[in-house]
Amino acid sequence: MKKIKVESFEIDHDKLMPPYVRASKKIKTSKGEDITCYDLRFTYPNLEFISQKGIHSLEHILAYKLREHYDKPIIDISPMGCRTGFYVSVIGKEDLKGILEAVKKALIDVLKEKKVPGTRKKECGNYKEHSLKEAKFWALKFLVHNLLLNAAKEGKKLKREDIYKKFNLNSTYLKKLFSKVLSHIDKVEKEKHNFKLSVLLKNPKELTLKEAKKKYKNYKDTLEEAPKLEK
Repeated sequence: MKKIKVESFEIDHDKLMPPYVRASKKIKTSKGEDITCYDLRFTYPNLEFISQKGIHSLEHILAYKLREHYDKPIIDISPMGCRTGFYVSVIGKEDLKGILEAVKKALIDVLKEKKVPGTRKKECGNYKEHSLKEAKFWALKFLVHNLLLNAAKEGKKLKREDIYKKFNLNSTYLKKLFSKVLSHIDKVEKEKHNFKLSVLLKNPKELTLKEAKKKYKNYKDTLEEAPKLEK
């Protein structure tokens, strides 16, 4: 009997450090076309989970926005059953930096959305289970968490105003959402790494910056871990 290996069950979920984009699988079709599957991870497995309404609405919005910002054909954007992220399947060779940049632009667009597309009964199999507010929370969480982890890795201070500008957080609503997101990130980082990333916004001492750099030195927002091409 043929031994089946499912890549997503082979990786050690305890060692994952999201948010990131990871090339999880590469396939070459019988016609020689390359297909790359990306693991777009938002949250720490077994610690935090995207809400059911939030992941559903993100799926709908990203179905449009990610395709707008990425120049290669996207086959599908599929929510993970564990609700920690999405799988994104693309026709083309691995392009981690390109897909990450498209993801960030798409998530910034989520923050601007006025409504979730495709939510009429004839368009969606569970049309009542949506929340634009929850989609915006998790979109901003990915963006801010990624920014903070990269800053921690480099031992850098950040200014709240610069984050507002970077992600176009111009409204009172989005600034309040940022505060909620920051509290959530602190909570999960405290549990996972015993460190509150919000300290990077509060003029941390050199010793604190060194501690952050040490704790998050292995963080990568793009990871090359895909197996060899399948025949």
